Amino acid sequence: MAASDTRLIPPEPAGAAAVKASAERIAPRLKALAPEAEKSRRLTREGIDLVRDHGLFKILQPERSGGHQLTLRTHLDVVSALSEGCVSTGWVVGVAHAHSWLIGHMPRQAQDDVYADNPNAFVAAVVGPRGKAVKRADGSFQLNGFWPFGSGSDYADWLMLGAEVVDEQGQTEDWGDFLIPPGDIDNLDDWHSAGLAGTGSHSLVGKNVTVPPHRFISMPALFQGHSPGGAARGHTVQVLSGAGVGTGIDWLGDRLCEGFSGRLPRQHRGQSRGLYRARTDRVATHADERCQCGNPGRCCRTAALPVRGHH
Repeated sequence: MAASDTRLIPPEPAGAAAVKASAERIAPRLKALAPEAEKSRRLTREGIDLVRDHGLFKILQPERSGGHQLTLRTHLDVVSALSEGCVSTGWVVGVAHAHSWLIGHMPRQAQDDVYADNPNAFVAAVVGPRGKAVKRADGSFQLNGFWPFGSGSDYADWLMLGAEVVDEQGQTEDWGDFLIPPGDIDNLDDWHSAGLAGTGSHSLVGKNVTVPPHRFISMPALFQGHSPGGAARGHTVQVLSGAGVGTGIDWLGDRLCEGFSGRLPRQHRGQSRGLYRARTDRVATHADERCQCGNPGRCCRTAALPVRGHH
């Protein structure tokens, strides 16, 4: 008899059910707020406060910084539940989870800058290296750039902005992301989109912004498992690409499957959605199974796994 290839789904950590229930509880109110968000081209203050007050920005945030430090599966479940009410909210929260995860890999001083006085801080970001940072002799950086698609930036307590790093002679040394107070960056309020209009994904501009050394993280070093913080857990590419998968994509996938199923003979209805849900469950389970110590999503080994390809 062929051995079964069925995998056991890792148990969810304590706290996962509570945050999922919170997301489901506020989804109806987010749905009521969605038309206002679409019209104003940004989430409403009430919607942001609902997410913040229920601790839903903190799913992947390190415990030492006041976060839940839960699994990628829980991330997918939470942002999917929020998207049932408002897809734009689900998008903004989903990418914010990845940003808090990244901050967990930064030096402790940077983590404390963001979370010491405000464990509920919301960080918006444009992670890709669209800017340029000159590394000075004292280790600080001078950052300039234009960053489109700054989702949720209207309400950000901090920003993370990606840039190529060059020396004072203009030679490329590295690339990575910089933590910036939003007051140092101009928000162009230029988000005009037919879809996800409520995300407030405005373009951001920085001119000669000085950044101290501890507020930089090298992405190549992170991909190789050499981040200075080491408080966050999870496989780098899976977290960066997965944060957002469970938002609009998951919700729209469910809705499309429901619509398609309604056209099938009665005996086949539900099968298409079941197959779709099984596929998304496998994605989350695969990520959690990378833990080698029996503590899914929190294992110290997963952050150092080799990465194939690039973000």
